[in-house]
Amino acid sequence: RDVVIYGFTIRHRYQLNFLTSNDFEEDGVVIDPKLNVAMTRARENLVLVGNKKLLSFDPVFRRMINSLNSI
Repeated sequence: RDVVIYGFTIRHRYQLNFLTSNDFEEDGVVIDPKLNVAMTRARENLVLVGNKKLLSFDPVFRRMINSLNSI
């Protein structure tokens, strides 16, 4: 797809467990398969919508947020 919009549909911290339930570790790195698919399918634009403060409680999303903030 040219544009992918990924909405993180959580409003409470305890919902992170559901959102990250399929994460796995490969070569010492935790990977979120849904996020990986969204990022690799977007050809031109990837729009991420969510509560930055809430998502930062998860190490995968925190790493992504920190990377995006440094751009």
